[in-house]
Amino acid sequence: MTVKVVGHLVVGGHLIRVRVVDAGRTVGALAAVREGVAQADDGEAGAKETYRLYRVEDVDLDPPYRRRNLGKAMYLKALALAGRAGAWLMPDVCGGTSVEASRVWASLGRTRGVERRRLNVPGEVPFTACRLAPRAGRRR
Repeated sequence: MTVKVVGHLVVGGHLIRVRVVDAGRTVGALAAVREGVAQADDGEAGAKETYRLYRVEDVDLDPPYRRRNLGKAMYLKALALAGRAGAWLMPDVCGGTSVEASRVWASLGRTRGVERRRLNVPGEVPFTACRLAPRAGRRR
């Protein structure tokens, strides 16, 4: 049996849907919703940088499939899909993130090719957004 991670931008790009499939059965899923645009200080006085964001809303992986890097694979697929839309991926910052999801999210920052950016948007809880780092010479 081969376990696959598949994903799609759906609903006109408003939603990222990623699934882990084993023998035709969905054993895990991640959904992220387009959040819009945020601005955060880039370190220079008065300067702002704009970020398009997708917020992870729901992640689930059946217990027998955990601890096999499939959760991380779902996030990496979501990052690739967000990147197609020119956006960053952010966690649910409303306190609904599980310990396991937080662990996977933190591991993304140690993953080669993943760029992290700490955002502090006025009126929002500070959070870390991620994206796949642009590769030199890659066409967009």
